[in-house]
Amino acid sequence: MLRDLQELEQAGFPLYSEVGAAGGYHILKECILPPIAFSENEAKAVFFACQWK
Repeated sequence: MLRDLQELEQAGFPLYSEVGAAGGYHILKECILPPIAFSENEAKAVFFACQWK
């Protein structure tokens, strides 16, 4: 898990942690993330995954 968090931070995602029962790791809400460039097949996969229940 720590390796994954480190990779996210290196990719430019500003993370912070909170302690307690509802705690965990979060991305700053004010952060503007870089655009994601999906291929056509990747975009279709995301679309159909969101439609599936």
